[in-house]
Amino acid sequence: MKLARAAIGLVLLSACSESKPVQPMVIFCENAIREVIAAPSSYMQLEAEEDWNTQKALVEFDAQNPYGATVRSVAACGFDRELGITAMVIDGRSVEVPQHLRSTEWKPGPLPSFD
Repeated sequence: MKLARAAIGLVLLSACSESKPVQPMVIFCENAIREVIAAPSSYMQLEAEEDWNTQKALVEFDAQNPYGATVRSVAACGFDRELGITAMVIDGRSVEVPQHLRSTEWKPGPLPSFD
């Protein structure tokens, strides 16, 4: 019994150690996506990346459309250090960014150093 618990603990520990680093631009982009899609509770991120040089985040996700069908989409969010999210495009169509996300709440901090 103790051996089984130890094995489960190791599996859980290894799963936790392989987690992705926090990506602040992706998090803000996901919040904006959830606010503009038809069924926010159905949102599921598939892949995401952010680029500190261009101040953009790309998010691939599945979510239900107004008819209940799951649809795969790609969103791109543009950022400004002072204004927060400045632009959002989902599947090639420009989407209005909710006003409260256009704020200085998004504070990315210093750019990461790759030295």
